[in-house]
Amino acid sequence: MSRLIGVVVVLAALAAVYYFTIYQEPTPTEQLETAAQDAGDAVQDAASALGEAVSDSAQSLTEQAGDTVAAIQEQGAQALEDASGAVTESINNSTSAVADGAAGLQQQGQELIKNLQDEGLLTEAGFDYDKVVSQVEASPLVQVVKDQFIAIVGEIRDAPEQFDAGLDKLKALFQG
Repeated sequence: MSRLIGVVVVLAALAAVYYFTIYQEPTPTEQLETAAQDAGDAVQDAASALGEAVSDSAQSLTEQAGDTVAAIQEQGAQALEDASGAVTESINNSTSAVADGAAGLQQQGQELIKNLQDEGLLTEAGFDYDKVVSQVEASPLVQVVKDQFIAIVGEIRDAPEQFDAGLDKLKALFQG
């Protein structure tokens, strides 16, 4: 029984971690907020699934050995409480790490935009698409953000009269 509970807890934690790391939204800030919320939902779902597993196991054991049902239910409830606390702590730690990562991503993006402007590569008077793309690709940003950044720079290249609107889009990409 404790193995079943352990397997369910491990699977729920792995599912939460997998979902948290794979699922992506249009902007990094939205990704982080959604992932944290989804991770909390996953913890609740895992606790419900574990509770159902404990309940099913207890019912089966009641049919087999009526004298041991009370002890098994007590152990199951304690295991559920212990597992729920561990999963919640893990999610809280992950959420904190995600928030730290979001702040770092915002700072990296803002610094990149400022550097490009300081170098005269991303200004209305001086715009060099190829050099901007080269510096974005060399940056430590995650690939999804790089792709969004380059797409916006492409819009600026294609419609230079919309430079200010494009620059605002780039800045919005890194705002919380």
